[in-house]
Amino acid sequence: MGVTDLLADVSDGLLLALDGEAGTVIVAPGDDERSSYEQRIAEQEERNTRLAELRDVPGATADGHRVELAANIGGLEDVEAAGEVGAEGSGLVRTEFLFQEAAEEPSIEEQADFYAKVLAGLPGHRVVFRTMDVGADKPLPFVVRDPEENPALGVRGIRLGLAEPALLVNQLRALLRARDPDADQGRLAIMFPLVSTPDEVRRARESLVAAAEAEGVDLDGIEVGVMIEVPAAALSAHRIAPLVDFFSVGTNDLLQYLFAADRLLAEVADLPDVCDPDVRSRPQQGGEGSAHPLAPRIVEHQPPDAVIGGHDRRVQGVERVRVAHAVLDV
Repeated sequence: MGVTDLLADVSDGLLLALDGEAGTVIVAPGDDERSSYEQRIAEQEERNTRLAELRDVPGATADGHRVELAANIGGLEDVEAAGEVGAEGSGLVRTEFLFQEAAEEPSIEEQADFYAKVLAGLPGHRVVFRTMDVGADKPLPFVVRDPEENPALGVRGIRLGLAEPALLVNQLRALLRARDPDADQGRLAIMFPLVSTPDEVRRARESLVAAAEAEGVDLDGIEVGVMIEVPAAALSAHRIAPLVDFFSVGTNDLLQYLFAADRLLAEVADLPDVCDPDVRSRPQQGGEGSAHPLAPRIVEHQPPDAVIGGHDRRVQGVERVRVAHAVLDV
């Protein structure tokens, strides 16, 4: 939150008023402040009740533009929660925790078991699995690599997968093995993170083909996409588009790189703005002149009103918004 020296001003048992929307903390709020917060809480609860009645209504903007509301998934508990709030599938299943919590590489079968459970929990919906977004700042205990001075710009995401091809192919085999065309489950989609160049996309797809051959399955009906979170990828969107079925605009990293502002540093946290006109139009501009229509985009979690709140702020071309399941519930 960037609230500095807070612990120096508080003691055990002291009441705090935390405003998660504004990012402020009031120490020992007075009666008027407490009353104001209590009123806001009551209004939020009333709003939640009204929204719960719309649980099964398809997502759309005020002008009728259809936008799927999909959940981010980090574990099986999120799958159940997403279903409870009416998520239309998952725009991002984070798979890296399977690797980060293991002393050795999880077997293909162990991975496939988890992926199959996620698919089973979201039947009839598209479920986008992001291949392991690890390495550099999120090292794996069973992959030995030299330390990096600037891990944010190092061997992570798809770069690690291409540097350790057996690791990537095994994960892709597990994803394909989890898919059962005869079962009542979600529709498998696969997404590669931190892509920078079209060549990386080609090599990643070659790994997917190798995995399919090893499993003896075809890739019919499986959508393949990439994260647009590196400025180079946004600039070359017109060359990447023919290689994929969809883009996922990862605004956290993309804004961090575009504005040269560490998203974890409070002093520069106000610089990145997802609604900056150049930011929101960049992938669309990158596709101009391409014979291949730009794929549907999925937007990284942002406050919903900032992404789909109105004509002047809507990110053009967005067909799916993915957020934490808690956001779908408010």
